Amino acid sequence: MVSITGKKDAKFLKKRYQRKLDKQHQAIEDKRKRFYKMNHKLKKNLSHARSAATNIKASEEEREDLYRELLDLLREETDFEKEMMDLSKEGTEKESIKLTQKFKDTDIEDVSYDSMKR
Repeated sequence: MVSITGKKDAKFLKKRYQRKLDKQHQAIEDKRKRFYKMNHKLKKNLSHARSAATNIKASEEEREDLYRELLDLLREETDFEKEMMDLSKEGTEKESIKLTQKFKDTDIEDVSYDSMKR
């Protein structure tokens, strides 16, 4: 029997269009889920990047403080070395030293330090 109203054709077309709509809806839903996951990953990575940036900044500040402390210690050390060098130079600035010692098998009786300077 042939249908004059086209009810079978209408049901067929409805099912066909519904399947296409369902496929499109599923594709859109899949893309939405994928974008949601990507957004979640991006937010997580942004959070990690921000925390790494603050850690780097804190490390740089700490490093600057440590270098400043090291510089102060080096200055103190060089000042101390300078003082000790000056003190030891003061102790060695004698004008003359006379050593009297008998040298074995020589005619030299004594040695004068100022004669050996420079």
